[in-house]
Amino acid sequence: MNDIKKTGKFEFPKVYNFPPFFTEQPNSNTFQSQLEQWKDVIIKYCKFNKLFALSITGKPLESEKDELDNYEDNDEEIDDDDDDDNDNEVGNNDFSIFKNDNINRTVSNQFIRKIYEFLIESEAGEWIDLKNKNHGILIYWYGIEEWSQILYDWIDNTGQLNSILTIYEIRKGNLSINQEFYNMNNHMLIKILNNLVNQGKATIMKDENNNIVGVKFGGV
Repeated sequence: MNDIKKTGKFEFPKVYNFPPFFTEQPNSNTFQSQLEQWKDVIIKYCKFNKLFALSITGKPLESEKDELDNYEDNDEEIDDDDDDDNDNEVGNNDFSIFKNDNINRTVSNQFIRKIYEFLIESEAGEWIDLKNKNHGILIYWYGIEEWSQILYDWIDNTGQLNSILTIYEIRKGNLSINQEFYNMNNHMLIKILNNLVNQGKATIMKDENNNIVGVKFGGV
C-alpha cells in the first residue's frame, strides 16, 4: 500500500477507491491481505484525526458521555470534571470510514465486524464493552505499552512526578494540549493508567463511590 501523505485533510490510499476493497473477498489469501489493508487505513485515519474510538458502523464516536452511561465496569468509575458531552470531536461525525460515496460502496455490517475482530487479534483495537459490542471499538494507533511510556515520559519531562493529577488534567489540561493523548478516550486512558499501576509507576485514587479522583505518578 502506498504511504499516505499528511496534509490538511486525510488522504486515503488508492485502494480506498477500488470497489472490491469494500466487499469481503472469497479467496482466503486475498481476504487476509484485505484485512491488513483495512487495518492500515483505519489506524492511519484515526491517528491523523486523533480518533481513539469508532462506532460499530465506523463513525467517530460523537459523545463519550453516551459511552460512559452504558459502560459496565464497576471497578473503574470515571470522574473527569468535565461537563462537555462531546469529548471526541471530529470535523464530520456523520462520516463513516466504511462508506465511500465517491464510488457508491459501503462495507457490510458482517464484514465490519470481521475487520474489527482482526484489529483486536492484531492488538490494534479492543471492544469498549465486551458484553455489548455495539458500543464500538477502541483504536490503538499505539499499543498500551507505548502509550504508557508516552504518558509517563510526559509526566517526567513536565516535572509532574509525585504530583496528583485528575483525569481531566491529563486529558484536557493546558500542559497536555500538544500531546498525542490530548482528549483521549476515557476508557483507553484508564487502561493505560492501570498498566502504569501494574508497573509500579502510578497510583489511582478513588472516592467512597469508587470514582477515580486523581492519579499520582512516580510509584507508591
